[in-house]
Amino acid sequence: MKQAFVFCFFFLNVTTFLHAQSQRNATWLNGALGWGNWATQFNTNNTITQYQFAIQSKLRNCRSSHSNICDTNGRVVLYSDGFDVLDSNNNILAGGGQLADPSFYNYFNKYSYSQASIFLPMENNIYYFINLGVTDACLSTWGNPNRQLPNRLYYHKIDMSLNGGAGKVYERMQILDSAGSFEVSALSACRHANGKDWWLVKQGADSVFTGADNVNFYTYLITQDSVVQIHHQFFPNLPFAPNTAGIVEHGQISFNNLGTQMAFVTRQKQILYLFDFDRCTGKLNNAQAINPPAGIASNTAMCGVCFSRNDRFIYLARAGAIFQYDTYAADSASAWYQVAERDTIPTEFNTYGNIYLANNNRIYIGARSLNGSTMSVINNPDAKEALCGWCPKCLRFDSVAYAANGIGVSQPSNMANYGLGKLNPPCEPLSVGTSLQGEGLGELVIYPNPSNSLIYIKNRKGKTKQLMNLIGDILLTTQQDEIEISRLASGIYLIRCEEETVKVLVE
Repeated sequence: MKQAFVFCFFFLNVTTFLHAQSQRNATWLNGALGWGNWATQFNTNNTITQYQFAIQSKLRNCRSSHSNICDTNGRVVLYSDGFDVLDSNNNILAGGGQLADPSFYNYFNKYSYSQASIFLPMENNIYYFINLGVTDACLSTWGNPNRQLPNRLYYHKIDMSLNGGAGKVYERMQILDSAGSFEVSALSACRHANGKDWWLVKQGADSVFTGADNVNFYTYLITQDSVVQIHHQFFPNLPFAPNTAGIVEHGQISFNNLGTQMAFVTRQKQILYLFDFDRCTGKLNNAQAINPPAGIASNTAMCGVCFSRNDRFIYLARAGAIFQYDTYAADSASAWYQVAERDTIPTEFNTYGNIYLANNNRIYIGARSLNGSTMSVINNPDAKEALCGWCPKCLRFDSVAYAANGIGVSQPSNMANYGLGKLNPPCEPLSVGTSLQGEGLGELVIYPNPSNSLIYIKNRKGKTKQLMNLIGDILLTTQQDEIEISRLASGIYLIRCEEETVKVLVE
């Protein structure tokens, strides 16, 4: 009886925890500078509350680059226009102003690149905020036909218990990565299989290894105390158009609700890119480029993508059409269904953009242009074809005061699936992979990684192993296959054995 009680208590607490975390994306902010910001709250009783979030004197540009995160009751805690971090009272958080290189901040503080920032919650009231950065040398090319793309990613750490409980950015403008080139759009995250850390995925714009533009992604592991690049994966066999304009303003990365697949679209191609995703290693596998059949193809490329709640269907947005792709279909030709076209005449059409699944299990269609006061809705996205319940302009903002030239409804905030829990069963040692770097390391296997107590080394029995810090100081030399790390400070270390070196994350 006691065991049953403990199990039930544990189950109820896990369920409560996951439900609470899912409320972190219960409220979306959207709107553009000069028109205002509005909150759409998806309540637990399946109702929707809308209200004006920012007063006129404190309007921020929540058009496409924006993000926000709620507390576990669904109330907005933090939001950003991509450059500043603000609190729920629309005040810039202490240390949260101008979180980008000055020239980039001053030049592009009204920019509209989709999925350009994101908040990630950690334990003990800690949040990460991630956004793009551009050096002055890079920005100086943006008036040229072939512009350089952003060459920095920043992370900023926020402690909401500091500053008398008002919150503070206590680590700002930390360079997450400055070795690559990044598209301005397509930044998302998926919960690690351990249920507490995060995998951050960013579309790259590198051609270093292939000599031609291609589909490539950077993946980073974000823990309570550390940020480290894990993979830079190239998919040269996937069709991809060269980026001749230098800037791709709209694209979207979307993970399914189990965190086992990642979909990606970009305005550069009329293609659904689909990958398997390993929550244990952060690696993308089984890359596919799925073309719509000729009957529904057009010269308008994709700009939004989202999974249904049951993960069977993938919804895609072009500027002027919405599609459903059935992952259960026998072939690609029968998998595609056109859900909708433009919902009004071209001059009045609020062009489709990024699309997101809300807590009420409905999908909402964002807008790239700002000449409307509505969003369209897919009411039953788990159903096939016409049964999905397309409802044009069904999320209305008519009750909110707006300027005579339109309300400026934009796209929902960029958020992750905050309610995704720990993988069960947990990662097996071999599936954790060889290391945090995970690629090209032969047979050397270290697990678990990350760890806070012991690490085990496989396939090097009797060989000399060295534990080092990042500057190369040797902390331990041993021939044992088990290394005690509980006394080490949290951070990144190296294990070297023969000719191979592996990064280890100590939590």
